[in-house]
Amino acid sequence: MDFFIIILSIVFLFIAYPFVRFFIKRVICCLKIKRSCKRNDLKLHAAHFLWFLGLNNSRNCDFYIESDERILAVKLFGALTKRSEFVFDKDGTYRINELMLRFTVHHSIKRNKIPTYNFRYKYKEDWEIKNQENITLINPVPMDMSLITDKGKLPLTVLGGGEVRSLQTFLARLENL
Repeated sequence: MDFFIIILSIVFLFIAYPFVRFFIKRVICCLKIKRSCKRNDLKLHAAHFLWFLGLNNSRNCDFYIESDERILAVKLFGALTKRSEFVFDKDGTYRINELMLRFTVHHSIKRNKIPTYNFRYKYKEDWEIKNQENITLINPVPMDMSLITDKGKLPLTVLGGGEVRSLQTFLARLENL
């Protein structure tokens, strides 16, 4: 009986690992953003409870960062596993490939529709006079994100109506506000 419990525990750890990793990465992302906002005299406004756990398929932006002249509307988008590859097609859909050892295993057989995000969710009236930038923050980052076009495989620059940024490039943008 003890052997069976040990085996079940090991299986549970393998299943839970991606979700725990995702949560830890997002908490670290949240702390870095808050620290950068405090250092640069910026205001962070959460759009909903547990804003730092925003999911890929939720339609609304997750938080705003306010400076004297600009509003950054940010939507979080991320990969559960480090060895994921997001492949976006020109027809407005994407799929997730999972790389295991040297083989690509299609993790998501169904094609997910790329949502158009609402970057004005819970937008305040006094922000109307400020310039708005829409950003899709990729965290945790997958191994690769690419757009498949007639010309071949291109890097992804816009996702759901927002400029694609990693945490490092986003923090650099906060430094320049």
